[in-house]
This record gives sequence, structure tokens and C-alpha cells, in this order.
Amino acid sequence: MDNIRVNSANSKTEIERAFFLLQEIKEKEIQLHHFGISYENRTLQLQKEDIQSIETIKDMEVFLSEYNR
Repeated sequence: MDNIRVNSANSKTEIERAFFLLQEIKEKEIQLHHFGISYENRTLQLQKEDIQSIETIKDMEVFLSEYNR
């Protein structure tokens, strides 16, 4: 996956891409301790527990919206 910054213009597409990447990693049982997403000039670091709790695109959006406050 390219190193693409998420912003208001591309957020829907990039959030979906990040979600599908996380799902693929989880399905392959690759262990991640953290996963970073750059959003609005900041980086959201999802920890292992956060990664496991993300089951839908909406879950990913919630993390980003709470982080963006």
C-alpha cells in the first residue's frame, strides 16, 4: 500500500483501503502490534487491542472521528 495521507478529499476511499488491508492481515493471522494512519497532518496509531476491535469500515471511521476531535 502506498504511503498516502488521508484528508477530507480522499478519506472515504483511503479509510476503506486501510480497513481492507487490516482485514487481510488479520485473515492471514499476521500479528501487528500497531498500525499507523496519517490523517489531517497527524498520525493515528492503532494498538493491538484497537486492531482486533475493528470489524467494519464504520469502526475504522469511528476511530478516526474520535481521534480528529
